[in-house]
Amino acid sequence: MQFFQRIGWIFVSPSRVFDDIREGRVSWWQPWIVVSVVYLAVGYFSLPVQRTLVALNPKNIDPDLIDKQIDMMNRFGLIQVLSTPLLMLLVGGIVAGIAYALVTILANESSFRKFFALTWYASIVASVAQVISVAAVRARGLDAIESVSDTSVSASLKFLASGPGILQSLLSTVELFAIWSLVLVGMGLMRIFGLSRGQAIAAVIPWVVLYVAITLLGQMLGAAG
Repeated sequence: MQFFQRIGWIFVSPSRVFDDIREGRVSWWQPWIVVSVVYLAVGYFSLPVQRTLVALNPKNIDPDLIDKQIDMMNRFGLIQVLSTPLLMLLVGGIVAGIAYALVTILANESSFRKFFALTWYASIVASVAQVISVAAVRARGLDAIESVSDTSVSASLKFLASGPGILQSLLSTVELFAIWSLVLVGMGLMRIFGLSRGQAIAAVIPWVVLYVAITLLGQMLGAAG
């Protein structure tokens, strides 16, 4: 029962989750399962969105090539979705391992297993943004998709920019659930490993830089595509 309770606690009472991690009552695989299920659902419901985007053929590509791309998505799209949990585990392990190196320097006593569990619980919060995005796009209908920008909905501050450009790209990285999850990592580091506020902020900075870089890279690739 507490397995499901912790999903709610990470949103409304994260200190209870942090205490469970600190005391070794929860491991990393439990939140990883939750995040994996969320992204499997998001990936599945995003498949029609991606097929619709390909079918738009914005650059007058050979129609036969478009048909082949859609056929490949129909054949292997679900396989790609099903591989998401393992890919997330691989990438998450690499990123967490890099960040953990700094934690070991700052904390008197540290544990990668506990740190990994913390990052996955924070990822539950971050995954909400993906759920909202795909739900909003599907609610509007596939017929409303006319460009890449119509395939996602972001809870970021990019609406404050008057038009596309560097400022809008930077503001798009200030996303509510992503920032929330990073704050949770900082709070968890203080609660679990006894880091000071300044140390926790220093440990989270690499995550912030990586998140901004990945977000901007994704936008560049989307625009190029």
